[in-house]
Amino acid sequence: MRTFSFICLVLLATTKALATQTLLVDAYQNAIKYGIEFAIAKSKHDTVQEETRQAKTLIYPKISLLANYDYEDGDQSFGSSLGEPSRSSNLQLTLKQPIYNRAYWYRIDAAKENELSSASAFKSYQQEIAYVVSEAYFLQALNRNSLDALMVEKKSYKIQLEKIQKQYEKGLSDKLSLLNAELELNKSNSKILKARGELRRSSLDFKRLVGKDLIPKSSDILVSKYPSIISTLFKFEHPLQDKEFWTSKALDNAEVVQFASKIKAAKHNKEVQKSDHYPSLSLDIESSRNKQHNIIQNVSDDVKASLIFSMPLYRGGSTSSKVRAAQLQIQQAEQEYKSNLEMVKLEISAVIDNLTHNQSYMGSLRVGVQSAEELLDATNKMHKSGLQSLVDVRMAEAKLSLAKNSFLEALYVALLQRMELFKLTGGLGVRDLASADQLLNNTGLE
Repeated sequence: MRTFSFICLVLLATTKALATQTLLVDAYQNAIKYGIEFAIAKSKHDTVQEETRQAKTLIYPKISLLANYDYEDGDQSFGSSLGEPSRSSNLQLTLKQPIYNRAYWYRIDAAKENELSSASAFKSYQQEIAYVVSEAYFLQALNRNSLDALMVEKKSYKIQLEKIQKQYEKGLSDKLSLLNAELELNKSNSKILKARGELRRSSLDFKRLVGKDLIPKSSDILVSKYPSIISTLFKFEHPLQDKEFWTSKALDNAEVVQFASKIKAAKHNKEVQKSDHYPSLSLDIESSRNKQHNIIQNVSDDVKASLIFSMPLYRGGSTSSKVRAAQLQIQQAEQEYKSNLEMVKLEISAVIDNLTHNQSYMGSLRVGVQSAEELLDATNKMHKSGLQSLVDVRMAEAKLSLAKNSFLEALYVALLQRMELFKLTGGLGVRDLASADQLLNNTGLE
């Protein structure tokens, strides 16, 4: 067991040496830079932008140039008397300009709405990456802190076992107390092994997200800063108690905006389908030059301008069918919008409840940490006076370490809840990740 534990310690130390400490903002930037899924999402958005540019070309003039040259050998029987070859050339310039085409304009409007929908989807994906990276970042930091706290706890159990063994050898302790001490140490070893496994898994997940072997920057949060941390953490632009204000911001949610754009695009598509009931008008101008290269050269220039009016009369009911199908698409988009909006409002309300609860919970944990600190100070003084043993000191240290770890866990959860609230209201960005970094490094506090 000791050999295996030593190997795990060596591997963990090697991982710490190889991995580079990083801030949350830098981890997010790495995920954006090296993430394959982000590259795919950006490519999709770029494709939609190109579709908008293509739609706009429908109303632009189309200019084409056609040139040809014909050569034919002369024939003494049927050709010219001199038997010269026949040659001719033609140059033609054509301009086509739509003057009125109802479908073209609505196709452009639909393409613009699709681009806005794609931009909202891309923004939503960016925010999701920020949240997922933060979640993985905090989980790895928490697992590392938990392992450190368990190592402190193990020291106390080990010293306690050594003390009971000596007492048992002198007949001052019974076999049951010795077995209980051994059991506690074995439980502690099991917890440590489990914590190392969880740390390895979280490290691999974090590496997969950011594309590099990185670890969260070590944060030594001072207990004296706990009140400021709680005050800063739960400070918002508007009181959390005003749920009506926060749920109204669901309209700014990236996915809600995306669904709203889909409704507008569906309405424009309906107008495109209705356009088959309307006439169209276009202008065609054609300029040509024909030249015969024979004994007597003949050159002719022609310019022709045409206004083309087209009025659909009957298409077998296909247009009406397309319009009805487009109307059904509008109804479906509106239902999806309402459903998504209500879901986001419920999620915002739930996050606010969780934040409110966590604020009170962190306040009680802060008091617990202060009590654990006072207990350790008192135990150290009594140990120096000979009234407490080293075992009591180590147990007090373990209690303080576990109390701090519980506070950090609640802090990470609250930071994620804060980011989730911003994500749901459409405002999660790099500045929020930077604020989390400042909070974890005792800077930017009230």
